[in-house]
Amino acid sequence: MARRRGLGIPVIVVGVLFLMGCATTEEMNQMGRQISTLQGNIVQTEGRIKDLQARVADLDRRLQFLENQVNAQATMSQELSTQIEQLRIQVAKQDEMLTNLKQEFTAEVLQQQAAPAESMLLPPAPTPPPEQETSPPLASLPPDTLYQKAYQAFTAKDYTKALELFTFFVQHYPESDLADNSQYWIGEAYYALKEYHKALEAFQKVVDNYPLGNKVADAILKSGITYAMLQEYDAALREFQKVIDRYPKSPVAQIAREQITKIQAKRE
Repeated sequence: MARRRGLGIPVIVVGVLFLMGCATTEEMNQMGRQISTLQGNIVQTEGRIKDLQARVADLDRRLQFLENQVNAQATMSQELSTQIEQLRIQVAKQDEMLTNLKQEFTAEVLQQQAAPAESMLLPPAPTPPPEQETSPPLASLPPDTLYQKAYQAFTAKDYTKALELFTFFVQHYPESDLADNSQYWIGEAYYALKEYHKALEAFQKVVDNYPLGNKVADAILKSGITYAMLQEYDAALREFQKVIDRYPKSPVAQIAREQITKIQAKRE
């Protein structure tokens, strides 16, 4: 019996230890689950904190933007107030000037009314002779103005004056875009004065001096017409043919063809 009792005690101890070991493992598992839950909660909390921080930063930016707008509006309001005040000052000055003018005008009217009637019978003061208008020197005129004056003289059939002005233009503004036009109108002025040889020289200068100008075709055509006036028909035909060869589809080419037909008709 004593042996059985001795064997029973160790068995009980082992059982108790076994039960204690089982309880400790379960608690450890439970603690692990709790720790995992806490870690998840911490992660969620950190995410919420970051989200709140982002919202706070966005609110700060919006607040700064609103503050800037308020400051800008305040500045604009101040500027507008200043401008309004300046306008008020200007209006006040204008009103003052207008009042002074009215007073001066009224004083003059009263003074004239109070003057003796005899003063109206006095002979009027002699008027000074009108100053003779003097034309400005040609060199002081801008090139465009000088050209217009020359062309106006030509259209008014003052060919001598036109020659003077166009010649001055060519001499003093040879690089101008209107220099070739001026040289051409020199030829036209000589032609109008029936100085045909001088006209031919002027037209030839257009061709020689301004080969890229816009008056070359007209100058060649008018040279042909001038030769025809001198009854130098062979020379005239050569000039007309130049126009046709160089500018076949231009209006001046059509005129040249008509002139050739006229010369040929005269020779028949």
